[in-house]
Amino acid sequence: MTSFDVVSAVKRLLKLKRVGHTGTLDPEATGVLVVCLGKATKIIPFLNLEKKEYLAKLKLGIKTTTQDKWGEITESIPGVVVNEARVKSVMKTFVGEIEQIPPMYSALHHQGERLYKLAREGLEVERRPRKVNIYELVYLGLSGGPSRPGSSHPEVTFRAVVSTGTYLRTLCADMGDALGSGGHLSFLTRTRVGAFKLAEAVTLSQLKEAKEAGNITGLIYSMDEALSFLPVVKTTLTEAKLISHGRPIEYGMRNAECGVHALPDSSLVRVHSPTGQLLAVGKVNALEEDVLIRPVRVFV
Repeated sequence: MTSFDVVSAVKRLLKLKRVGHTGTLDPEATGVLVVCLGKATKIIPFLNLEKKEYLAKLKLGIKTTTQDKWGEITESIPGVVVNEARVKSVMKTFVGEIEQIPPMYSALHHQGERLYKLAREGLEVERRPRKVNIYELVYLGLSGGPSRPGSSHPEVTFRAVVSTGTYLRTLCADMGDALGSGGHLSFLTRTRVGAFKLAEAVTLSQLKEAKEAGNITGLIYSMDEALSFLPVVKTTLTEAKLISHGRPIEYGMRNAECGVHALPDSSLVRVHSPTGQLLAVGKVNALEEDVLIRPVRVFV
């Protein structure tokens, strides 16, 4: 299933007009897809800022058109020999802010056309490198290869924590090139998106069972819970009314205990009513003594 297929299935199952997801997962991959329902589609841009964690495998010595095992093989080098120390050394060079050239087989646009559609027509266009962050890259094992049982091509298993917009396929291809053999992504599971973990996820079948049993609310997070990674500022009745009408508020030093004054300029915060209701996501702008909070997205 594509991510769009999942969204369509949830729409039909829950009879909702507005459903969206927070980041495409390749059809051949498995794992966490965060789905937002109804008004919660308004928070997708903020959830997209969250880190994503993957369990992946890199097969060395084989390059493909799609940078994963589902593409056509373009080059195969038999007898690739590599050891743990060399793999770990190369992986270290990819940690931090790096540049990636997005793959042709991706959903990005070029002059109004999806790149993957151009690729299927045999076309290749220039893509600008994009900066992404690789926060963690953890070596988990090495299998296969001439000196090991199994595949004749070595396979590296690793865990990656990355910023949104990072292509694990491209990371595998680039690491393969750095190891001198080329390579491709042979397995991918997304294990976490922000605070949403695979162990807490539900399948479409489980969602359907819960719907039929009338117990679906137990599977749904509130918008406030989904945004729990953002600091909270609590308003007065007057401030709540201003924010609800899209007006900024001056958050005085009387509220210094909440820590908002220590936040970097342009930080995002959750804005709560006096009773704890989520009113908006706001952006912090530092003034000389106070803090100005401008609403970015209002929910009431």
